Amino acid sequence: IDQWDIELRAAIDDSDKRRELKARQTLLKLVPPDSDAAREHAQRIAVLDIDITYEDALALFNEGNLIDAVDLLIPIRHDPRAAALLKKIEELSQLEYRLKEADTLYGQGQWEEARDIFQNVADDHITQATPAVLERVVIRIRNCNYQLAIEAGDAARGRGTAADLVEARTHYEEAAQLDPEQAGLDVDPRLADLDRLERLADIVAEGDELLSAADWVDAREKFEEGYAECTSVAERNLIEDRMDLADYSRYLAMGISDYRERNYSGAVVWFKKAKESMNTDELQEWRTRAEQAVVDSRSED
Repeated sequence: IDQWDIELRAAIDDSDKRRELKARQTLLKLVPPDSDAAREHAQRIAVLDIDITYEDALALFNEGNLIDAVDLLIPIRHDPRAAALLKKIEELSQLEYRLKEADTLYGQGQWEEARDIFQNVADDHITQATPAVLERVVIRIRNCNYQLAIEAGDAARGRGTAADLVEARTHYEEAAQLDPEQAGLDVDPRLADLDRLERLADIVAEGDELLSAADWVDAREKFEEGYAECTSVAERNLIEDRMDLADYSRYLAMGISDYRERNYSGAVVWFKKAKESMNTDELQEWRTRAEQAVVDSRSED
């Protein structure tokens, strides 16, 4: 008994609950069952059992091992500390479910839905989430907003009007502010292409003004300049249509001029060249008249 009394005092001095528990369990077997010492040891053993179990569960909780922590806590759930930790684990389980749901949506590229859940976690579970979880949530929210800004910019850029290009630039610059490092890979190439599209839009606008002024040759040259800026089939088709319009308008005008000067054969030549670019009812009508005039002039001869 003396040896275990010494061990007990040493354990208490060292605040070593496990050693204290072992010493008291041993002494309980050695002292008379109905003695005050036996009752003291039994009472202290019950407290130590709960304390050690709770501390073990808390350690598991801090390691993220919630399942094993719950297994330890349930038998001592009458203890206020254990009850509080069980409640926190329940809240964290709900939090974990929400995070898994958000991560799934995030992995599927459903940025808006994922962001809303992450934001809900940040707003409603801030007291339950660990600093590491909150940091991850904040990063995910930023990444979602980054991707949404990129998508909005791409959509506006695809529509292609001058106002849309301005909107696209705003979205891309927003993305660059959210993640400057990633922007070098995603945003910079898009901004460069946006610059190209704006140059192309300016060239087309200048060409259209020349078309409106009946300056067919300069209009075509301007559209040829724009063709060099094209990178897609759709863009090339757009410019080719305008070049065809410039050629058509030029040759039609030259044919009409020759017709009015009674150079019907020359007019037919120009109308045929105009048809190589476009075929319209107006052109067909002029060509028919010119060809008939050629026939009529030969008959007169």
